[in-house]
Amino acid sequence: MSDTQSFSFEYLSSIDQIGAETWNAICASDYPFLRHAFLTALENSGSVGANSGWQPYHLTVYQNADLVALMPLYIKSHSYGEYVFDWAWAEAYDRHNIEYYPKLMTSIPFTPASGPRLCAVPDIDKSVLFSAIVDDLQRQTKAGRFSSWHLLFPEAEEFESWQQTELRPRTGCQFHWFNRDYKSFADFLASFTSRKRKSIKRERRRVAEQDISLHTLTGDQISEKHIRDFFIFYQATYMKRGQQGYLTLDFFL
Repeated sequence: MSDTQSFSFEYLSSIDQIGAETWNAICASDYPFLRHAFLTALENSGSVGANSGWQPYHLTVYQNADLVALMPLYIKSHSYGEYVFDWAWAEAYDRHNIEYYPKLMTSIPFTPASGPRLCAVPDIDKSVLFSAIVDDLQRQTKAGRFSSWHLLFPEAEEFESWQQTELRPRTGCQFHWFNRDYKSFADFLASFTSRKRKSIKRERRRVAEQDISLHTLTGDQISEKHIRDFFIFYQATYMKRGQQGYLTLDFFL
């Protein structure tokens, strides 16, 4: 069907309002951050919800009473934990006495990793689906409850589909490392100037002199003590920048 009116929409205040099997069947991807268990852990641990400023508002889309699409969605009362900075927009709204918060946010909380954001059954007309979703979210923002809707870090193919709607893209700057066919670390060093090569070698030598060894643990090898130790390091990383880590100890446990 191609009529956008054939879709109906429901918004969930918790991921637990939909079963894990149902959610994962539609979000059939190896992208871990859309798995029902991951989103559930965020909510059940208090990392989102309550007073976190991330209120679950997940979108479910139905067609002829059949669930055909899902999308993580949150009501945001601030702009922390997004890793996309829109503080200037919030300040501009404030200068004009307009409320910027709450806003709607489709993203994976605290996870600036590109990936799928909208999950749908295979035989759906996605061009119509994308337009229908944008129309419904626009109705919500125009009703005055939310200032705007933002979608962060979609995968490239999905980004192109969203661009076919009335959404306006914004471009940020990130630094990514690519292996440009380096056969060894020496090959990688050869791409630097002599001064930078010496600096990197000196840093690596200092690590070696401290007799540091690395061990990789997976699955059941990871004990509760490991997780609790890791949580201390996680929080310390944020505290060095005057902030507190977003994810709770219960989330990691």
